[in-house]
Amino acid sequence: TEIMDLNNIPNINILWATLIIEELVRNGVSDFFIAPGSRSAPLAIAAAQHKEAKKYVHFDERGLSFFALGKIAASKKPAALISTSGTAVANFFPAVIETSKKKLPLILLTADRPPELLNTGALQTIDQKQIYGKYTRWECEMPVPDPEIPAEMVLTTIDQAVFKAKYPEPGPVHINCAFREPLSLQEVAGEKPFYSRRMTQWIASVSPFTSYVMDGERAAYPMEEDILSKIQDKNGIIVVGKLGHDEERTAVLDVAKELNWPIFPDISSGLRVGFESDLLIPYYDKILGTTVLDRFDIDTVLHLGGRITSKSFYAYIKRKTPDNYITVLNHYLRNDPLHCVTDRIKSGILPFINSLLLQLKSNGSNPHLDYIRRCNRLIDQYYREFDAKQIKLSEISLARILSTHIPADN
Repeated sequence: TEIMDLNNIPNINILWATLIIEELVRNGVSDFFIAPGSRSAPLAIAAAQHKEAKKYVHFDERGLSFFALGKIAASKKPAALISTSGTAVANFFPAVIETSKKKLPLILLTADRPPELLNTGALQTIDQKQIYGKYTRWECEMPVPDPEIPAEMVLTTIDQAVFKAKYPEPGPVHINCAFREPLSLQEVAGEKPFYSRRMTQWIASVSPFTSYVMDGERAAYPMEEDILSKIQDKNGIIVVGKLGHDEERTAVLDVAKELNWPIFPDISSGLRVGFESDLLIPYYDKILGTTVLDRFDIDTVLHLGGRITSKSFYAYIKRKTPDNYITVLNHYLRNDPLHCVTDRIKSGILPFINSLLLQLKSNGSNPHLDYIRRCNRLIDQYYREFDAKQIKLSEISLARILSTHIPADN
C-alpha cells in the first residue's frame, strides 16, 4: 500500500491518523465517508493522502451515513465513517441503528476534544462516550496521541475493531479519537516517532499488524500455511494460560515434544501439578525475572489458553520482541497487553493442536532448552534446600508441601 513516509510525519496527530487509515485499508476497508470538520482534520488528511482509500465527502452527516449504509449493503465489505466532534457524532445515530439491525460492518471514526476541554463549555463538545448505546458491537476510547504510547497500540486497536465489526455478528463499531492542536500538517518539534522492530517490519509489509484466523470446533482442520511456517523449524517457547481440562493439557505436552520447545506454564494452566515432562519449566517466572535468557533469540511464541499472570514474562517479551506471537483462544476477546500479537487464532486448544500435529515435522535440537532446564533445576534445588532448613512452617513452604501431596485424580 502507498502511505505517507512514516519517518517524516509532521506531528503525532497525523502519525496516529495515518496508522489508523493504513491499518483499515490493510484489513480490507477501502471506502471512507468523510463529513468535514476541524477536529477530524488529521483523519481526513490521512485518508486524503492514502492512494488506495476511496473518499466520499458530504457536509451532512445523516445523509452521508445512510449513503455509507447503502454502499456497505451492496459491496458486503466494511467501510469507515469519519466525523468531527460534537453533535456531528449524534447525526450518525439513525444510520448506526440501521446498520446494527441490518448486520452491516461499519467502522465509526469520531473525532473528539481532549479531556481538558470536556465539561468546560468548549464549542462542539459533548459526551461522546457510549453515545450509540447498545447498537454498537464494540467501542473504544482512543487516548490523545502521545509519543510515549507505542504505535502498535493504534494498530492492534484497529485490527480488533474490524474483527468485531465482522464477527461473530456483523455490525457497527465505534472508535472515539481525541485530538489536541495542531490538527493540520504543522510541524511539531520533538514528536519524531520511535519504531520498534515489529513496527519496522509492519511498515515494510502489506499485512495487518495482527492477523485473525477463524475456525470452528471441528476435530481437525487444515493448518494455515502461514501459521505453520511461523512454527516449523523455529526457535520458540510455548506459554500456557488457563486450560479447560486434562485432555488439553496432555495435548500441550504432545505438541511441545514435537517442537522440542520449553513450556512456560502459568499458575492457572493446571500443568504445574500432576504432570511430568522435562519440557515443563514451572520456575520460568523466576528465570525471566533476570536477563539470563536474553542472550538467546526467540523467533516465535505460541500462547495457548488464557492470559498470563507473570509480569516477568511480559517484561521478557517486551525486551525480546519476537517476530511471531501466536495466540490460540476459544473466544473473541483481545488478550494482548503489549500489543505484540501477530496472529490471533479463534479456536479450541484441541482442534488447533490436533491440526498442527498432523502437519508438523519433529524439530531437531534446541540450543536454548538445556540451558533453561538447568536454570529451572537450580531454582528448584534452592527452594528444596531452603524448605529443609525451615524449623517452622511458612505460607510459602506449606503451599509447596501441599502441592507435592495432592493426589493425581484431584
